[in-house]
Amino acid sequence: MSALRLRRYLPRFSLRTLVVFLLLVTSAVAMWFHWRPWMKLRVVRPELAGLTGGDLSPDGRALALTDGHRVAVVELRTGAVTKWMKPSGSEPRTPSLPLKRAVYFSRDGARIVDARLGRGGMGAGSSDGGSWSSPIFTARCNVYDAGTGEDLAKSGVDVIADGGRGFFPSDAGKMLAASGRVWDAGTDALAPTLETGAGRLLSAAMSPDGTIAVETNSEGTVVAWRTSDGKRLAVIKPPARMTVARFARFSADGGLLAVSWTDGFVRVHETRDWSTLAAELPAAVVGPGKLPVADEVAFSPAGRRVVVASRACARVWDLRTERVDLEMDHGQASVNRAEFSPNGLRVLTTATDGVARIWRLGMERSVAEIPINASASGLARFTPDSETVVVADPDGGVAVWTLCRPEELTGMLWRPEPWLTLLFAALLVWSVLRDRRALGREREGA
Repeated sequence: MSALRLRRYLPRFSLRTLVVFLLLVTSAVAMWFHWRPWMKLRVVRPELAGLTGGDLSPDGRALALTDGHRVAVVELRTGAVTKWMKPSGSEPRTPSLPLKRAVYFSRDGARIVDARLGRGGMGAGSSDGGSWSSPIFTARCNVYDAGTGEDLAKSGVDVIADGGRGFFPSDAGKMLAASGRVWDAGTDALAPTLETGAGRLLSAAMSPDGTIAVETNSEGTVVAWRTSDGKRLAVIKPPARMTVARFARFSADGGLLAVSWTDGFVRVHETRDWSTLAAELPAAVVGPGKLPVADEVAFSPAGRRVVVASRACARVWDLRTERVDLEMDHGQASVNRAEFSPNGLRVLTTATDGVARIWRLGMERSVAEIPINASASGLARFTPDSETVVVADPDGGVAVWTLCRPEELTGMLWRPEPWLTLLFAALLVWSVLRDRRALGREREGA
């Protein structure tokens, strides 16, 4: 009896009203997920004096972190420190103070590279009497066994840093030593001296498999060698006078080399035939009177796209069509790092304003803006599933952000727009008023 009374006083809605109500709820939820698809999951706070650098292991389970003095291996899930590592070698033999410190996992996760960057000429020469120009940026490296924590290079080796932007060892653990020789971090052995180019060294890069080394120098040329015997493979000359190559980046398979030039272009070369130009991409013009220049370049995992960062603007280019797939505006901040997710669908950028942004190909705006520790902006990584991001938290520690749901889910239904949600709300009000009038007429007739 009570149920019948309750039903009598409850408003009776038509099927039309229920459908409009469901559409309104779906649109509102889609809007929320569209604008806020990422959320902070947890913060890992290891026992470190201060976080200055770090890296995520290839399997996404562990972190290698440094406070500038020690290196700690931290379990990502619990935040527990599993190993402490301290280099046994001396600091860089440069007259200036170290600029930054960074740690990197090898591709297989078996080794951890601890690089302490310094700035200034080394005055080093090759052991066999060959000439080698003093590099501008160097790093003293120690390599640890990730399982035991043993220091594999007990004396440390001075290697070439990439123009002060960071330090990028090859996936095979090979690096370019300041003496002009290739150092194998796994065996602690030095290969023969390379036939280097003239001029002061600006930056160096290694192919992922460690078979090719590339330098850019003050003469404006790009020189490539084979690391096994030190033989010169190619010399890429500048496209015009007064043009200098700033730095170079390899694709994941080593088949492409992107070179940033001071004329504002990024030229992509095929390493099978160094004379073949795969693409010529202009950097973005960021303001009147300012020269366009690429500050960061990164390939997608498949090598079909490349992101070019130019101060406050970053663009994703399709190498097949040489068209812009995504333009990422950072306002007044300058982009200092950019990388693709492992599935190649998202881009993670960090900027000088202390914000990391996540972008989705096919969407015009960032899908997440994450506050980070600007002093450790190098620690910004996707996990292997591309649905979790690890960044240095501004309040200390490491923040783990996870994806609530794929951004493309709402795009499969419709493009969430505010006007659509307002339209459904207006239709719901109109439908409810019609139901109330119909219910009033029904009661008057009864």
